[in-house]
Amino acid sequence: MSSSKVDSAGGGVHPNSAFQKQVEDLVVSRLSNFQVPAGFTGVISPEFLFAFCYPEQWQFTKLPQFSIYGIAKDTPNSKGFSRSCSVTIGRMPDEGFNITEFLDYVVKGVLYSAQNGVVVFQEDFQFLNCPARKIRVDFNPPSSIGALEGVTLTSYSIHVVDVKGKKYVGIAFTCSKEDFDSSRKIFDTIANTFRI
Repeated sequence: MSSSKVDSAGGGVHPNSAFQKQVEDLVVSRLSNFQVPAGFTGVISPEFLFAFCYPEQWQFTKLPQFSIYGIAKDTPNSKGFSRSCSVTIGRMPDEGFNITEFLDYVVKGVLYSAQNGVVVFQEDFQFLNCPARKIRVDFNPPSSIGALEGVTLTSYSIHVVDVKGKKYVGIAFTCSKEDFDSSRKIFDTIANTFRI
């Protein structure tokens, strides 16, 4: 791992302690080629054995819910909206589940969250040698979010089933539809830093 900034998102020990460094080094040793690109900050999760990076000017918040690990947000634009990346994690059953059916179920959840959303594309592929599905949905936020009235948002997400590690990882990027093309390089860089 490079010497760039690393957020200690695991909790439980002081982020500057020697023990935390040992834990991070152990986790990173189990992750294939985890690197922190210049201008990015790394997040290492000892409890779920994954790591990823986000742009250093963004702010990361680890959330206490089991399923939503955390969210990294950019500074708000002139309309008060921030590009963001959220990470969802979950345990998979030991056996007896169909990967395609599971990913179909996940996509239904995405569409439920993005009410009246339009699927722009979805594709099954391999992500870090694991079955995965990526999907882009354009949607209008609920009217209760008055500051975003008239703004169409884009959710671009990657859903990974780590059969060996018995976990599910979702990486969801959100921005305004008009900013999607210019944000895609940042989103792809974040996704490419992911290691499980």
